[in-house]
Amino acid sequence: MKKLIYIIPVLTLIYAIVMWFILPDIVPTHFGISGNVDAYGSKNLLFVIPFVSFAFIILSKTELQKNQMMYVLSMSLLFYVEIIMGLSMKKPDLDIIALFFVGFGIIMILIGIILPSSETSIIVGIRTKWTLRSKEVWERTHLFARIIFIVAGVLVILSSILLKGSIRFTVSFVIAIIAVLIPAVYSYFISEK
Repeated sequence: MKKLIYIIPVLTLIYAIVMWFILPDIVPTHFGISGNVDAYGSKNLLFVIPFVSFAFIILSKTELQKNQMMYVLSMSLLFYVEIIMGLSMKKPDLDIIALFFVGFGIIMILIGIILPSSETSIIVGIRTKWTLRSKEVWERTHLFARIIFIVAGVLVILSSILLKGSIRFTVSFVIAIIAVLIPAVYSYFISEK
């Protein structure tokens, strides 16, 4: 598992380098919430995500040991975003919003599955002052969050497949925000008992 934390950013960098040689100098760099290209720029943007991946590992090295699976999922999501970014630069008519949210929904489901096994951390998990103060509140919140994240992940996937245009982005985004807020509020209420 630990090797994957380092392998995925390297794969992300390799993908960026390969796409850099394939793409023209000016590429689509931003898509509006309806999925239409609304800005063009340098293909050098491909290197932002590999840089963020490596910085993430360097800056959180001590936390890596505690929650390796969460870091693998984080690196996987960044790699997935890099792939979508490269593909969308090559094929601007690609439905990037749907692709992004399907992948994001899958990651949410996987995070939901592994949340209960995560250890108390200042970087990974549902981090509120109540979960960080009490191991019991941390564990109960993450057990509860499992259900919320899995359901939210399924709903994000369904909305990204069934809805179109800006409504798809809005619904998927709101579902993701609610999925984070509900466990945070839950942690407060169980800490008060």
